[in-house]
Amino acid sequence: MTTTVKALMTHVAPCGQSSKKCTNKVSVVGAGSVGTAIAFALLAQNITSELVLIDKNEMLGRGEMLDIQHATMYLNSPLISSSTDYASSADSKICIITAGATVIGDNRELTARQNTEIFKEIVPELVKYSPNSILVICSQPVDIMTYVAWKLSSFPPYRVIGSGTILESARLRYLIAQRLEVEASSCQAFVIGEHGRKSDHLANQGEILTSAFRSQLPTYITEKWRPLDT
Repeated sequence: MTTTVKALMTHVAPCGQSSKKCTNKVSVVGAGSVGTAIAFALLAQNITSELVLIDKNEMLGRGEMLDIQHATMYLNSPLISSSTDYASSADSKICIITAGATVIGDNRELTARQNTEIFKEIVPELVKYSPNSILVICSQPVDIMTYVAWKLSSFPPYRVIGSGTILESARLRYLIAQRLEVEASSCQAFVIGEHGRKSDHLANQGEILTSAFRSQLPTYITEKWRPLDT
């Protein structure tokens, strides 16, 4: 049995590094549209019972916090707070960074430089108060900023995660489902590569998870499919 486990499984993280304080606290840095959407999704799915919104704009953070608090009658009575002080993120299990400069056009290099300066302020503070946390990066350009966060944090690679091409993959699944008139949850398809224009889809590797439909798929695709790029 031990040999089988060793052959099939690989340890990607050492055991016993979780915070001494048992918590599922999540801190979201950036109370813009992305940050608040993530915050509400976390609460709606009961992923966290304690959420902290951090934003340098105190009124924005407080306003978004109040909006979410007023919806708690539909949630599991979570603890929700907002702050401009990173100390409020202490002992977070996960820290999600969505803050960053506004992207103008397609100048990813300029945005990367601006966001690197912003990350030099954010990341050390998160590491200081939540040294055992996992960093999730959503700021653009996400692949570059994930690397920057990793270097600034000195965390092991498995504790700094970028959102990558998950958005493109979701869009691809939706397009396939729309074209084939099935539920998106029944489709499995992925986009790989760098987030943005350099990504590439694996539509030919996708699956439609409906056994009754699978036998008719080749004919159906021939009749209805058009390239996704059109």
